[in-house]
This record gives sequence, C-alpha cells and structure tokens, in this order.
Amino acid sequence: MLRIPHSIRTLLSRMSSALHPVERVTLRTDVPKTVYKWWLMNEEMEEYKRRFLALWKSKNIDAVICPVLPYTAFPRGEESSCMAGITYTSIYNIVGLPTGTVPASKVEKRDLDKLHSEYPHGNQAEKYMHKVCDNSLGLPVGVQCVALPFQEEVALRVMRELEEGLAA
Repeated sequence: MLRIPHSIRTLLSRMSSALHPVERVTLRTDVPKTVYKWWLMNEEMEEYKRRFLALWKSKNIDAVICPVLPYTAFPRGEESSCMAGITYTSIYNIVGLPTGTVPASKVEKRDLDKLHSEYPHGNQAEKYMHKVCDNSLGLPVGVQCVALPFQEEVALRVMRELEEGLAA
C-alpha cells in the first residue's frame, strides 16, 4: 500500500467507506522522507510510549490477557490482507512490551454459526474475517499475555497459569 503515491492513498482513504478504519489511516500514512522527519516520528513514538506506560502503571496492572487477532490464523500468502488484525499485537511492539501467545481453545461449529449470524461484514476487514474463519473449524484460538518492559517472567508466568488452568 505504501508504494502508492501519498496523494492517491489519501484520496482513496477519504472515498472508501468499505475500508476498516485502520486501513483508512494506513492509506493516509506518509513515510518520512528525511532523517529529520524520521527523528520527529521517533520522538512522537517515544512520547506515546511514555504516556502508555504511565497509564498502565497508574492502573496497577501486572499483565493483560487479550486476543492475538480478531480471527484465527490467516491462510499462507495472505499476510498483507490482515492489516486490521495486526492492531491487536502491534501496539505492544510499538511500546516495547513482552508478550507471549497461548492456545486457549479451538474453533467450534457454534462459533462459526455465531460469526455468520452476529458478526458484521460491512467493510473489507470484516469480510476478510468471514473469509478466513469460514474454513477454521478445529483451528486453535490464541490469547496473548502482555507484561511491562523487562517483566518477561510475569508474561511467562501468566502463560503457564493459563495453560494449566485451561488443561484442567
């Protein structure tokens, strides 16, 4: 997507209501073209990281258990189509938090029935989710465990507790 000229991407993002909001923002994103602009972007990211971690710590949270993706594993070769899904994990990469993934369950027929009856399919990301999940019966559903920087042992402990609890 980033190979398309920025002016065209911006126009596409404004015209297409079929896109997921994350895809629209991605289309409007401009790649910094100078070292100075890269430094400015890095400063913004560092400030965001400081605010994110301060908020996390103010809530006295040791770890977070959350989805890995909004769908099961996507088909090989379709990595570029999962843009909206990576928002579940990319935030933790941006702020430098340790994470790990644990299989929590498997997709059951009732999950697929509920997907088709209740989950929206208005934009491209939602339609893609339906497509990916159509053949997902029996695939594992993972959760990720996230901890603060340099607290890898906390993430690992939560993962172990989940594995043991889910096996019981």
